[in-house]
Amino acid sequence: MVASIAELTLGRELTAADTAATVKALAIRQARGVMARGTMEQRARGTVPVQDGVVWERPDEYRLGIYVTAWLKSLERARHRAYLRHHVCVPPGGLPEGGVLLDDDQHPQALAYWVKRIAAGQETKQHLIAFGNVGSGKTAAAIALGSLAVQAGIMTRYVRHGDYVRWLRPDGAPAGLTALQVREFHDRCKLLILDELCGEMDGQATEAVRQATGDLLSARIASGLPTVIATNLHSAQIAKVLGDRIVSRLGESAMALEFLRPDRREPVRW
Repeated sequence: MVASIAELTLGRELTAADTAATVKALAIRQARGVMARGTMEQRARGTVPVQDGVVWERPDEYRLGIYVTAWLKSLERARHRAYLRHHVCVPPGGLPEGGVLLDDDQHPQALAYWVKRIAAGQETKQHLIAFGNVGSGKTAAAIALGSLAVQAGIMTRYVRHGDYVRWLRPDGAPAGLTALQVREFHDRCKLLILDELCGEMDGQATEAVRQATGDLLSARIASGLPTVIATNLHSAQIAKVLGDRIVSRLGESAMALEFLRPDRREPVRW
């Protein structure tokens, strides 16, 4: 018996048996199950409820399978599949075992509203910037937002800034990908979650890093594609690393959410 998507993403590591066809089959089954729970009117319109007061257009089953596969692979490359337990709101089939809802400090209502507007093509704030303390829940919130976006029919990918620029180096791309494919994957996806912006650069970046980052963000801005950015730094600090131009272009059409909670990891200090 095939496991549910929640079981696949929460309960174990991916194995060779978890082929793209399996993930697609899981996505199709979930889509059908969601449709079965919708009202007759919603089924007739091809729409399904995701949370109270929010109704998404349902993508066709083939596209949904592709989106789920792309999303899971991007998280696999970042070794961040454990974050899939976080949810902006209760999924249509109920909160899976081990699932966790975002708390109020992680702005779940604002995230859900922004995704709804992006899915409908109505959001005037093209980018969403999550900034705040180390360990304040930005990555969990960003990945929960990404999962909700995929469910809403938006092709979404996740990447850490440091990984992205490293993958563009000669022979630096992940197995099975070229540097050109890395660039195109992240330039062209409908929604990109760019995590840890400037997080490993200690106040400076090489010209190659500035160029790669500027090219990525400029391409997305020019194409009208939304980007979610998570960072521990304020705009002035990022400007010192990447330059004023990138920060200005991002801030021109962005919604900023500050994460204020102290480090949730509660690390031992010495």
